[in-house]
Amino acid sequence: MSLRCVQRNKNKTRTYDKRQACYYCKKLYLKIARHYKQQHEREREVRIALSFPKGSSNRKKQLEKLRLLGNYHHNLRVLQSKKGELIVSRRPSTSNRCNPNDFLPCSYCLGFIRRQELWKHVKSCKFKPENIETPKYQKVQEKSKLLLYPEKVDEDEEGDDDDIDDDNDSDRAKDAKRTLSGVIFFLLENLELTMLPATVFYRGESL
Repeated sequence: MSLRCVQRNKNKTRTYDKRQACYYCKKLYLKIARHYKQQHEREREVRIALSFPKGSSNRKKQLEKLRLLGNYHHNLRVLQSKKGELIVSRRPSTSNRCNPNDFLPCSYCLGFIRRQELWKHVKSCKFKPENIETPKYQKVQEKSKLLLYPEKVDEDEEGDDDDIDDDNDSDRAKDAKRTLSGVIFFLLENLELTMLPATVFYRGESL
């Protein structure tokens, strides 16, 4: 599992080579909006986006939601398999910040943000409803980790399993799954993600 920093050429000019994950075919593309239009125009979410005038803010917003959703599911597969490259909202500029474990998803846009900057991002996230107050710093990270279940939750609780029998461990897994379902339901119902399908992956399977 890796994370690529900002790339620069010999003239120290930034190289824009960041690829985005397609939500449907799961492949990576430089021009993800063009890919959706050319290859997936019949999909419901793409049709919603393309129904708005070209260049309009609504069209851009819907395509951005779809881009973030594709990257989110790509990152879940990377975290589960421990292979591949994590796609983050903003690539680190220095190598000492290129640690995949330092990034968590925003509970509103699903983009992966450095955990130290997550609370600040959540406060001004464009997909955050206006009537919702920003939780405290620690709560923001706790809520974010639920979207990574079981990868991050298991890592944070590593070492505690010896004191838990199989039955209790099974109950904890069921409780965590129900909690994740609640978070996804909240996203679907309250965040106006009109293009977000009802199916959300859980360890590679749908809930």
